[in-house]
Amino acid sequence: MNMQTAGVAMDICDGFFRQNGGSGYVLKPIFLCDIQSSFNPERLISPYKAKTLLVQVISGQRLPKVDNTKEKSIVDPLVKVELFGVPEDTRQQETNYVENNGESLGMGKCRNRLPSSFYPVLHLVQSM
Repeated sequence: MNMQTAGVAMDICDGFFRQNGGSGYVLKPIFLCDIQSSFNPERLISPYKAKTLLVQVISGQRLPKVDNTKEKSIVDPLVKVELFGVPEDTRQQETNYVENNGESLGMGKCRNRLPSSFYPVLHLVQSM
């Protein structure tokens, strides 16, 4: 890989590289190796039942401010959770935040439900 600019594409490649202990070698799913497979990422007809991914944010450190224009204000922490996969499965959600409350995060109650995951083997979850 010749990636010179940090960003989403670099994060996705890095995530797949780390899947197998950092070796960079990831086996293709069985349905991508099958010649008879009718897999088309643009038109999903999945033999699998759609699944829902539930992400629970337990705690966080160095979380970003919601509004960067207020430099000296108390942080309003939140976490963005992104699911990358085939176009139909790509999603993004944010946890709730409590304004001017950077100490008591209450993250144990933050649950994000990412619906309609047809091909979970192709997914990569990123939180920021």
